Amino acid sequence: MLKDVTDLHVYNLSLENLKDLYEFLQKVPLSEMDSVRNSKRAGKSVPTNLAEG
Repeated sequence: MLKDVTDLHVYNLSLENLKDLYEFLQKVPLSEMDSVRNSKRAGKSVPTNLAEG
């Protein structure tokens, strides 16, 4: 039985992928800042949506 969202393997993977995404986005040129912002927003929505169920 799940007691917390952190018990979900897919949730933990989404957090790992979010870290990787942020590391990658640090290398993207400033001229692509809109894409960076959109990518961060989309990346953060995955674990958030999983937590909401």
